[in-house]
Amino acid sequence: GGFHAGSGQIDIVLTPEKQFLWKRSWHKRYQKAYELDVDQDHVWYVTDGNEPYEQRLYCENHKGQQIWSKSHVIAEVAVVGSYCYYIKTDNGIKTDGIYCCDAVTGRRERRIYEEKNPERSIGLIKGGYRTLYFISEDPERSQLFRIQGDQVISLFPSSLSQIPLGCPPDSKE
Repeated sequence: GGFHAGSGQIDIVLTPEKQFLWKRSWHKRYQKAYELDVDQDHVWYVTDGNEPYEQRLYCENHKGQQIWSKSHVIAEVAVVGSYCYYIKTDNGIKTDGIYCCDAVTGRRERRIYEEKNPERSIGLIKGGYRTLYFISEDPERSQLFRIQGDQVISLFPSSLSQIPLGCPPDSKE
């Protein structure tokens, strides 16, 4: 059994592996993906790249024609409005930051958030009604942000869970 996405245009079958299988409803052959987003005209998906441990993000139209791709990404993609959002790695291990580009053309790529601390990991969180958040976290604390267009808004910046241990909120370091 499986389920459908994109108003029935995409068939998805889950597997025991980290990847799932997907195909256009009119197509015979399934392909693997780690993550996928879809609208009426396009599908964006992350799958294995050409190098070991490399993952690539692809954008295709519903005829199956590849429009653009991005290399060295992690297995997350979200499309909101005219933007496609993804996380790049600098060496296949450490996340470099959150990037956005024009969802249809792949152009105007820019980094909207840079994670400077190698101990922290970042991940996208897709909310309802096409809202998009991301979290930056390490074992001791996490920070939540909302993405609107190419802007990043910190949520709950003074919450207790984000204060460095042993540092009261009003102390001057």
